[in-house]
Amino acid sequence: MVSIDCEMTGLNPERSAIVSIGAIDLQKPERRIYIEMQPFEGADINDESIAICGYTREALANIKLSQKEGLTLLKQFLDESNERNVVGQNVTFDVLFLNYSFMREGVDCKIPYRVLDLHSMVCSKLILSGKQVPIEDRKSTLNLDGLLNMSGIPEEPKPHNALTGALSAAEVYFRLIEGRAVLPEFKEYSIQ
Repeated sequence: MVSIDCEMTGLNPERSAIVSIGAIDLQKPERRIYIEMQPFEGADINDESIAICGYTREALANIKLSQKEGLTLLKQFLDESNERNVVGQNVTFDVLFLNYSFMREGVDCKIPYRVLDLHSMVCSKLILSGKQVPIEDRKSTLNLDGLLNMSGIPEEPKPHNALTGALSAAEVYFRLIEGRAVLPEFKEYSIQ
């Protein structure tokens, strides 16, 4: 299984571009990859979206890798993993973007749509243990920072980074689902 997080220039996989990807092989957590790539020609760029991950339009223009080069690196990483099943927070969104981007760039790779979404897994675990899912405005408030807090880990640093997101999601999976702490980045925080 692989923990994946992506940062995009907007919310539409047809018009927006992935600009960074973080991935961790959960069977070998020392196997990691972080990729930054330029938006494709003509991609929609939402300034609010890129600011969340610390980019400016100028910074994006200075990234060396093209979309195809970056996605090819991810494909190689996934090919070396024992499985392509992915885990992450709202990871269906990332998988949709990745598969659309692979197709657009002609990279022969497809991530399965059957994913392990941390939000769903943690909500199920709360319900089964008789606890309430935190609700505000009639919807769950469990974002990745909430899951990190439940795991005894502080919120993600800002601006958001795809590798930090993938690492955080992996550690939440290990702590909340498997009941163990794994990644050295979080060793100082005890499991709650």
